[in-house]
Amino acid sequence: MQTSPIVLQQPPQIPHELGPRRSLHVAIISDGNGRWAVSRGLPRSAGHRAGAQTARRIIAAAPRLGIKTLTLFALSSANWKRPPAEVNAILRLLHEYC
Repeated sequence: MQTSPIVLQQPPQIPHELGPRRSLHVAIISDGNGRWAVSRGLPRSAGHRAGAQTARRIIAAAPRLGIKTLTLFALSSANWKRPPAEVNAILRLLHEYC
């Protein structure tokens, strides 16, 4: 299955029943960024960078969307089994964006 990064061009409308009085918690599991890049002939690190840029846009949009808590899961123990250059690229992105 091919996936692509989420692009927030227009914030989704929040249903009235989930208005500002509700405390929304959204969790995002980043998966498939490397596969997305490879499927487009790009290095895996380009997919990780695209995912980080998308995460930044989501973080910026979250308050406008009424999201009070945002959890981003970006690194798992499985990532440590990847080639050292890819692991280093992911860690550099985390450092840069955090």
